[in-house]
Amino acid sequence: MFDRVVVGVDFSDASRIALKQGADLAARLRIPLVLLHAVGLPAYFAVPPYAGLGDPSWFEELSPKVEPEL
Repeated sequence: MFDRVVVGVDFSDASRIALKQGADLAARLRIPLVLLHAVGLPAYFAVPPYAGLGDPSWFEELSPKVEPEL
């Protein structure tokens, strides 16, 4: 049927409720719970040649905190 429950979180009250419901469902079905939080990048990140990126360590700093979904 399902192989995982994915819940978007943005730290709002509504996402906290969704997280609780998603966690309950994942526990009942005995499947993994995956939390998804997206970070919106400022518009200047989308303009070549990506001059707005500045120091590339910004991405290196984030990558160890992200576990890719395989």
